[in-house]
Amino acid sequence: YRPYLEIESTPIPEPSTLILLGSLATGLFGMAGLRRKSSRR
Repeated sequence: YRPYLEIESTPIPEPSTLILLGSLATGLFGMAGLRRKSSRR
């Protein structure tokens, strides 16, 4: 019985999930940047 083995088994997200989250975050930040530029005019 080793309880510390349960802590080490952390689920690692798949590469496709990381790519999806990364592109989603980039799109949101990009839209926010465009809105800031257009609102200054």
